Amino acid sequence: MKRIRKIVALALATVMMMAMSITAFAAENNTTTLTINNFPTVANGYTVNAYQIASVDENNAIQVVDWAKDAYKAVPTDDDTQPIEMTAADAKALAAAFKADTKVDASATITNGVATFSGLKAGAYFFKVANFDGDLEFNAMVAVTVVKDANGNYVAKSTESLSAKSEPKKVKKTEDDKYASTVDEKEITYTVETTIPYVKSNEIVTKKFALVDHITGGAYAVNADGKLDITVAYGDVSETKSVDVVDNGFELDLNYLVEDNAHANEVITFTYKAIALDVKIYNDAYTITPSHQPGDDFDTTRVYSYTGKLVVEKLDDEENPLEGAEFVILKKVGEDKYEYAVLDSNNKLTGWTDDETKATPIVTAKDANGKATASAFGFDVADEVNGQLVMNTYYFKETKAPETWTINPQIKEAAFNGTVSLDQASADEEFVGEAQFIDSKLVQLPFTGGMGTTIFTVLGVAIMAIAAALFFATKRKASK
Repeated sequence: MKRIRKIVALALATVMMMAMSITAFAAENNTTTLTINNFPTVANGYTVNAYQIASVDENNAIQVVDWAKDAYKAVPTDDDTQPIEMTAADAKALAAAFKADTKVDASATITNGVATFSGLKAGAYFFKVANFDGDLEFNAMVAVTVVKDANGNYVAKSTESLSAKSEPKKVKKTEDDKYASTVDEKEITYTVETTIPYVKSNEIVTKKFALVDHITGGAYAVNADGKLDITVAYGDVSETKSVDVVDNGFELDLNYLVEDNAHANEVITFTYKAIALDVKIYNDAYTITPSHQPGDDFDTTRVYSYTGKLVVEKLDDEENPLEGAEFVILKKVGEDKYEYAVLDSNNKLTGWTDDETKATPIVTAKDANGKATASAFGFDVADEVNGQLVMNTYYFKETKAPETWTINPQIKEAAFNGTVSLDQASADEEFVGEAQFIDSKLVQLPFTGGMGTTIFTVLGVAIMAIAAALFFATKRKASK
């Protein structure tokens, strides 16, 4: 009997130990490991914060935190057999209700595009990338970490995963020539960089992803068919798309890239060319996404290029404005050797000639400030020489002075204002080269002597005539 008691006691102890172990094991493992994948490279190193919006209380009931109650109403009842889910509408409502001072329940650092959370309790969570200052806008991220077990109790899922969803809020844009020229339709190459957005499969908007651009002061370098060729590169893909130019702008349809989200969050670049037509050239680029539709206010990216403008001022010797003077513009091409600017009817530079007679003169006239000036534009401000930008120099030469005024024989330099730099993202100022010429009156010989001089001149001529007549008469007699 004692032996039976010992066996029973040992068995009870074993059962109790197993029960306690099971409880402890369950307690240790009643948490979720959650991973958020597909973060773009630019997000690496940033922190993702997790905010618990729902939890399980001691009565096996779901409780929602105060700040999220108005946004998250899909709380299951005790007899609800469906799994707890969170819709896109719930996520959007939670993002709107979120406040910056909300308590952080867990954090993870994005590494190689992945943020991993361990030990999340059963419930539901809202996730936000902290202090992200890039050109992406992350969609609201939410996850449910709770499920009912076979006994109807809420327990934590062992694992859960999300895919980061983002949309570009602003594109990056650069140009290869900040200092342009209108000669020979010199091309400027623009490069636009953005991120392919994640688009929900049930998205109802027609335009899900597109690049839009509009140019001012220039024109796109179109192909023989009048279309703009755009090089599109993402991942290992590089392809050329041709698009119509309408009202100095274009819209490139990119819906095909977001149909299955295979390229979501990948960096994509666009390259295309334009030509300068004015003193200032700039364009505005932005992307259309589900969150940024036509008609919305867009955060556009603008880059500037400039052609140089040359201005000559003409004054008389008392520094009054002098209209009607003609000048040609020169550039040095060798020692004491020049080429001369050829301009169109708007004084835009179209080419150069080594024949001064074929140069296009500009004529001084009074401007808005009352100065007598003449100007032309389209000149290349700077060129790269041995890795350094060097300012170009141009000259003015007066070819015709106003009536009663002399031509100033000097060839004067028109130096550009400002500085140039290879490090500038875009030109941020206009470049104007100026020169000033002062003319003087033509020299007129004075009239002297009065009537006496006239009489003396007449008598002199008469005497010379008589002498000539006598010479020929004497010569005739001698010949007889």
